[in-house]
Amino acid sequence: MNKIKVGNRYVGKGYPTMVVAEVGVNHEGKTDDAKRLIELTARMGIGSIKFQTYSAEKIVTPSAMKYWHLSPFDKPTDRQIDTFKKLDGLPTESYKDLVEYGEELGVIVFSTPFDEESVDILYRAGVAAFKIASGDITYHRLLKKVGESGLPIILSVGASNEAEISDAIEVIKSTKNEQIILLHCILDYPAEEKDANLKVIEDLKRRYNLPIGFSDHTIGFTAPLFAVKLGACLIEKHCTDKKYNENIDKDPLSPDHCFLSMEEIGELATKIENLEKGHEIDDMAEDDNKIMLGTDNPPRPLECEKAAHIGARRSIVAKVDIEKGDTISEHNIIELRPGTGLAPTFKNISKILGKKTIRSINKNDFITLDLL
Repeated sequence: MNKIKVGNRYVGKGYPTMVVAEVGVNHEGKTDDAKRLIELTARMGIGSIKFQTYSAEKIVTPSAMKYWHLSPFDKPTDRQIDTFKKLDGLPTESYKDLVEYGEELGVIVFSTPFDEESVDILYRAGVAAFKIASGDITYHRLLKKVGESGLPIILSVGASNEAEISDAIEVIKSTKNEQIILLHCILDYPAEEKDANLKVIEDLKRRYNLPIGFSDHTIGFTAPLFAVKLGACLIEKHCTDKKYNENIDKDPLSPDHCFLSMEEIGELATKIENLEKGHEIDDMAEDDNKIMLGTDNPPRPLECEKAAHIGARRSIVAKVDIEKGDTISEHNIIELRPGTGLAPTFKNISKILGKKTIRSINKNDFITLDLL
């Protein structure tokens, strides 16, 4: 499939690059701030904006540590759940208002759901698509849920090998939904340009008959511009209306405040438009191109991705306290970070369902085969 319709526009070869303002939870839980981000997206001439939708207890165990290093305040001894609880999302009823507000301003509004309940919330709100984060590529129950929606799915494949990508595509396609856009991504926050390995975009195009884009975690403009030159049809870039720099003197509530400002992503969108018109772009020096191209099939995860490969992926854990002799079912397991346990693929879930426990398992503990 060479093109996918997202909202009122097509994404794929022969169409203008879709630039997505990834604002995550930079609204800090305030609906009015989320609306202001949509307004700024429209003002910057960007046609789409993406939020993140989650509940802290449905994304991470209390023991999972931070893997990002975006501000001087981020320490590997800090817990993810403490950050997520501060940013536990917008009121459920807000999403429909945001989608409709985006339609008024000509902005496509969608989000990344991090659990199955969030998929239902977003679907009822009328989002144009679902985005799945790289860390959830093995979270097969979530992939199946978004596939069943019938909406387009934008899937980041950072730190993923060919088998994991192919399995994820197969899970989605098993729902009769083939509207998939893959995004090359380096799962590091922030990522260095030397690790960009933009040749992977060409490899993904060869392997899969799908539109290929780039979810960029570098700080500047250079990597996404060269990605477009290599054929990326969608660029996703983190941005904020409350930008902090490396000299910040207070801990930002959202780590994504350390990426581009809204004005800067507007500038990037203009540069991409000019690049597509054949104009020369100042940010595209040939030396940078050589640095960022890398190899088309690097071993994954890259060294720089290893912390996030554990921190952002999930394991099968106990949703509730499970007594000795209880049977494992879909109702007493949940998929939570970190990814140091059994990956939540359908293959692994099938190995544990119906088995009885040989000892009690506490809520949030990993469920492993030696316990059954």
